[in-house]
Amino acid sequence: MSEQDFSYRRLLPTCRVIVSIMACISCVSGVVAGYLFMTTSSGVSEAVKIVWTTGSALYAFSSLLLIIAVWKLIKWMAYPYMCMLLMAIAVYTMILQWLLKNLPAAVFSSVAISFIFLGVTLNMTKSLDDLRIAP
Repeated sequence: MSEQDFSYRRLLPTCRVIVSIMACISCVSGVVAGYLFMTTSSGVSEAVKIVWTTGSALYAFSSLLLIIAVWKLIKWMAYPYMCMLLMAIAVYTMILQWLLKNLPAAVFSSVAISFIFLGVTLNMTKSLDDLRIAP
């Protein structure tokens, strides 16, 4: 490997950095969606608002667990984030519908975002064992 290849590889972000940025975006999205669920859902009972807000708060919390899982190399802490796929779709749909004012585009985009984030998380958990074994 030449010196140029070595310096180029150092500039690439690691999987841990990418997953951490993704988890931070997910955490902020969960908090923003919780706020939007409470404020913009008119004509909906308080119980429904509380359930959706609690779900988005749990999604934000599972994103924080994902950050801990990445940096402490604890594989089981990433599983709650992967189990929250439906809540992730609801969170991103709420935010994108608020931004775009177009429900079909918001749903399509949120499903794409959620599955991309799920794929990145699955790849990270697969490589987490390799990181633990390597010195």
